Amino acid sequence: MTVNQVVAKFLENPDRMSMGSGKLSKRCNCTPADILDARRIARAKMLKVKINNNYKTAVSDIESTVEDSPKPFLTGDKKNVLVIGDPHEPFCKDGYLEFCREMQEKYNCGTVIHIGDAVDNHAISYHEKDVTGMSAGQEFSLAKAKMKRWYYTFPEVRVCIGNHDALPFRKLFTAGLPKEWLKTYEELLEAPKTWKWDFVHQHEGVIYQHGTGLSGEMASINAARENRQSTVIGHLHTVCNTRFLASYKDVIFGASVGCGIDHTKYAFAYGRENTRKPVLACAVVLNGKTPINLLMNFDK
Repeated sequence: MTVNQVVAKFLENPDRMSMGSGKLSKRCNCTPADILDARRIARAKMLKVKINNNYKTAVSDIESTVEDSPKPFLTGDKKNVLVIGDPHEPFCKDGYLEFCREMQEKYNCGTVIHIGDAVDNHAISYHEKDVTGMSAGQEFSLAKAKMKRWYYTFPEVRVCIGNHDALPFRKLFTAGLPKEWLKTYEELLEAPKTWKWDFVHQHEGVIYQHGTGLSGEMASINAARENRQSTVIGHLHTVCNTRFLASYKDVIFGASVGCGIDHTKYAFAYGRENTRKPVLACAVVLNGKTPINLLMNFDK
């Protein structure tokens, strides 16, 4: 038998794969190496079918239950800002959206700023990818479905474009194509017009930016020092802090928000061996003066 014929036999009856390679090779009139190859191919095909079925069910379930998401909070003080950390849909931690909505009302926030990396785009990353994961199309469809919950709960948001959000544009430039070939962020993610996408936003004297290229515990205060203005960043999943700088003239702060990712998902396998883990959190900035880091309880 050829390897493809053995694969077909395995797909007909997956239990056959549990037999020893030597025994199977004699039955199938091929080499033990052929059996190993056939096992690998058959398992990959079976996993792809499972992922495809799960993905279709997940998209359907999410889209049918969008209006079960928390209702919008529309009466907050516009001077108070809820800052949503990096969710990296479709790999966001369950309950993170609800946590952000709870903090928005608790601190009476009438303005919402998303610090970026709304979507992960793992399948089109320049880094190593998990070949057993979803295809680019599947991941994107699932991410768009999950984003509808964010649009429903937070109908008016300013989004800081993150490095993962920008991946489609980076891929476009790598291919040597003009940006006119690609849709806007709003069009790509089917976002409402009340979601405004830009690299930097300012509100009540505070700068909000994703933080691409920044690193370390001092990243946010270093950004504030360079901006000569209080600055809030995301990007650094394992950093969640606020630091202050004072002079005779004024006091400025730098705040790192934390994130909303589920680090057990395959998209974050690169950090699995790290001792430092992502900090699940959002933040609020009250009246442009008082930043507060808010940690999500681990039992949520």
